Amino acid sequence: MGAGASAQDPVMLRAFVFGLLGLLVSPSLVGCAGDAIDAGNNRSDGGGTVPQPAQNSTSISSEPVAGNVVGRAFTPKSISVEQTRGQWLITFRNYENNCGRLPSDRPPGDEMSVVTIGDIAPRAGEQSIAYGDSHAATFQLGVYMEGDKKPKIESAHTGRLVFDSFTEEPNAEIAGAIVLEGEESKIAGRFSARVCPTR
Repeated sequence: MGAGASAQDPVMLRAFVFGLLGLLVSPSLVGCAGDAIDAGNNRSDGGGTVPQPAQNSTSISSEPVAGNVVGRAFTPKSISVEQTRGQWLITFRNYENNCGRLPSDRPPGDEMSVVTIGDIAPRAGEQSIAYGDSHAATFQLGVYMEGDKKPKIESAHTGRLVFDSFTEEPNAEIAGAIVLEGEESKIAGRFSARVCPTR
């Protein structure tokens, strides 16, 4: 991990969980992985209801990506695509992050938010996201929390991720668009993501 990273780094934690699931779950059961992780609830605190299957009828805004994460306004300051332990993921953060390196003047942990989508296909085109699928897409409010504070994590219900093109070249930029929704969270719009070196 880069300087300033910790065990609470949501990207590394998610990559570890995905890797573990890959070893434990056969390919025919991958679609059930999300339900097994959170026992059928779409909120980490047990609230909410099991969402309906994705409809994917929503158009994607042509404006820069923005929205809210667990009820709090969200505008990403860093967006990255990276391969970790053989799996590609995209991460949207409302704080600066240079492929794992954090600035010393980052905001307090309870003001930091992150949206993560795992198991993305490394290719141009559209990918559907649904609750309980292998993407395990989440909205997280609170990162690098101090003391006994816990982040609020919400599973995404439905979404669409589009890459205009795709490259694995480190430091390249990939343009695309996203719409992703949860119970109290939604982001939508166009983005440009930096490709991070493989960790």
